[in-house]
Amino acid sequence: MSQEIELLNKGIHICKEIIDLLEKREDRNVGFKQIVTKNDSSPLPLEYEKK
Repeated sequence: MSQEIELLNKGIHICKEIIDLLEKREDRNVGFKQIVTKNDSSPLPLEYEKK
């Protein structure tokens, strides 16, 4: 029983870490969108090209 609780606690901790990472990514996306809208007259360089 205690092992199951320990696994549940680890799972909850991992979920919280994922939520934190997603929130940080969302913050970066908002910042990026603001930069893009400020410079929407200039084209963005393509960093990834299909090979």
